[in-house]
Amino acid sequence: MKRIIASLVIGVSALSGQAFALVGGPFDNGSHGASLDRNATYQAVLSFPNGSGYVYFNPDQLIASENPASPTSFNQKGSLKNRSVVYYKGITYVGGAFGMADIDARYVQADINGSSDVAISAATTSTQSNFFTFSQNTTSVSSSITSSGRSYVNNGNFEARITQTSPILRFRGKGEMAFLSPTGPDTVASAAYNGYNNLILQIGGFFTSLNGDVFITSDIFGSAAAAIDRALAGLKTQLASGGIDVTLDNSDIVKMRVKGSRRYF
Repeated sequence: MKRIIASLVIGVSALSGQAFALVGGPFDNGSHGASLDRNATYQAVLSFPNGSGYVYFNPDQLIASENPASPTSFNQKGSLKNRSVVYYKGITYVGGAFGMADIDARYVQADINGSSDVAISAATTSTQSNFFTFSQNTTSVSSSITSSGRSYVNNGNFEARITQTSPILRFRGKGEMAFLSPTGPDTVASAAYNGYNNLILQIGGFFTSLNGDVFITSDIFGSAAAAIDRALAGLKTQLASGGIDVTLDNSDIVKMRVKGSRRYF
């Protein structure tokens, strides 16, 4: 009787246990091997207040095409293996994602960059011919992917821990996303500085165009020149205090949660 009960306990334990497959080979040191990442795509869902998004990236993808004249779809931002789509406070951002994975350390890291105004253009060539003439016309066709009229930019980074390696690799982590506006004080100051600079060049061009027929005194444009000098002095001070810290202070920064997996398409 005791033997029957023991056999039943062993049988139930065997049915309820998990099965683990052997990984790697004699030269992989027991790991799954780097070859699994060569055709893999890491996908992740981003969650944060007032928005959400998703990213796809491949650890061995090219950041840019080796041949810009003939790029491949797998090496460009917005492709299946490199894309990010983010929604935040009524604006959609489209761009790319770049990441890496250390399977042995159970670690995944990625960087995200996108824009709220993205368009793609392609050149098309049409041929017209008859018995006497032959001509080719090349035109550029542009289509909008995202359009907000704001020219906002988003940048993000996350770190994640691999929580499962089989049968599907899964990971969870945290990060932050920064949304940058081109209407920040440093950007406005830079635009105003360029505007005043162009105005000064126009005034100089006006005097250069004179042929000596007009008698010019120091009072002409004197008040305007003094006002421009004062404005430029203030803008120089504001521009000097700009930089990364000012850009960071004038951006929306949100903390995000990340969960994702490794897939093959």
